Order: sequence, then C-alpha cells, then structure tokens
Amino acid sequence: METLLRADCICVRSCGDSSSLRPRSPLRLKFYIVSRLQHRDKQRRRPHEVSCHAESAGFHQSRMVAETRANKYPPLDVSVRHAEQDPELQAAALLRAQTFYVYPPERKFAGELHQLVMAENEFQLLRQQQLDDRLSSSNQKFVCIIAVCAAASLPDIEAGLLVDGAEGKEAVVGSMDLWATRALPDEYLRGSRQNPAYIANMCVAAEARRRQVGGVMLEAARSTARAWGVGAMYVHTMAVNEAARQFYAAAGFVVEKEESSNEAHYRGHCLDGVEGRGRTVLLRDATL
Repeated sequence: METLLRADCICVRSCGDSSSLRPRSPLRLKFYIVSRLQHRDKQRRRPHEVSCHAESAGFHQSRMVAETRANKYPPLDVSVRHAEQDPELQAAALLRAQTFYVYPPERKFAGELHQLVMAENEFQLLRQQQLDDRLSSSNQKFVCIIAVCAAASLPDIEAGLLVDGAEGKEAVVGSMDLWATRALPDEYLRGSRQNPAYIANMCVAAEARRRQVGGVMLEAARSTARAWGVGAMYVHTMAVNEAARQFYAAAGFVVEKEESSNEAHYRGHCLDGVEGRGRTVLLRDATL
C-alpha cells in the first residue's frame, strides 16, 4: 500500500479574474505571456522556490485528494545523483515547468508556450544558483537532485527529459532542490532548529508517479543533509494539500509550524479566490 500523491506541486491561483486580458492571436499571446513573466521574474529572489500564481484555469490545490490504495505499478528502477551538467539542469527545469504549470486541454498552445518560457527561466536560475554555491564562502549550500532511469523503460517520456548516461540514454523522472540556509525567501515559516536545510521544488514526471520515485529522492536528500551536518531538514507545503501532507507524513515528517488563516490573509495568500486558504505548513523530517 502507498499514499498516492496526485501532484508534486502547489499552484496558487490569484484572486482576480484575468479572462478579459487574454490575447486573441498567437503573436499577441506570446508577447503577453513573455512580458508578464519577465516583469514577475524581476521580483524573484534566491534561494528560489518555484510557485505558480497563474491567472489561468490550471492546477487547483482544492482538487488534490489523498488516496490510499494498492500499488498499481511496480517500483521504477531509478538512480539518484546531483545534477552538474547543463543538459541535466535543462531537463530538471523542463520537468518542473511541466509539473508546476498545468493547463486544460483547450489551452494546450498557451500552456506549452508558458512551460517553455518558464523552463528556460528555471534553467538560468539553476545555473546561477550552482555557480553561487561554488563561489560562496558562506555556510549556505545548494544542490539540485535528480532521479533518472533508463529511457527504454519509459518509451513515452518527453524528449526534453532525456540525457546522456554512462550506459545510454536516461530519462530525468524526478527533481528537487536542497538548501542549507537559515530560511528561504518569501517563506513566512522558518525552522526552529539550528543549521537547517530545506527541500524545495520536488516533482516527479507523470509517467513515473506512484512508482516510489519521490521516496528515493527523499532518501538522497537525507544522505546529503547528513553529509552537510545540518541540524534538521524541512519542507513547506499548503495546509489544505492533504495529498502532500500524507506523503511526507508516511516518509517520517511531522508538523512543526502552521500558519494561521489571519497570517495568510495579511500576506495576501489566497487559493481559488478564497483568502486564508493559501496558508502554509512547515514539516520537519523526524528521522534526522
């Protein structure tokens, strides 16, 4: 038995309705999306944690339902490593864009364009974060962790997720960041333990879900955290995200802090147009 995690991301929808702003042609659509994304990216800070404030009808937090049922698929034979080369970072960035920015079928064109733009932005951020980590003299550490499998085991996987491996083509089916830092920017809740580490941007390819990829990546994060000598490992999730909370609880995480509805309201966090539903929970890995 396993807890099914239907999605590995959180998409916070803005309270406003932007239907009147939709462009009517592909050219205007491209200009509209790129302009808005460039404006938003100017305000982003590192350490970076992807979130989606989409005005479109994409992924909804309220639709996430945790289910417990028998395994339908056997575990996927994956290996986990730190992403070092550009092709690995590009594949990880594309996987995040496809996971965190989901569109309905009727908006496929806009969705694919948006995902490509966000994948390129994420790739550049990953490269910069990796460079900063190598040159930094502070105690802050960063690593991008990826899970890969033989490409032949997933013949329908997206071509952009394929990389060259030691024994042929491999598919990047999972990705996550691990930060050793006092706090992540834009996150209200901070861990109370000294020398903490934070998990961010954890995602699994649709073709590899429910095959224990997430659990394998968590074990890799634990090994890295122990090697760094951190005092605790944390992850943020939404309070209403029961699927993610059950997934992490099954992996040994416990609730350390939980934001109140008033706190979320004052920070302007809403979900599906409801103020206060976007409140955050901080989970701590009790196995470390």
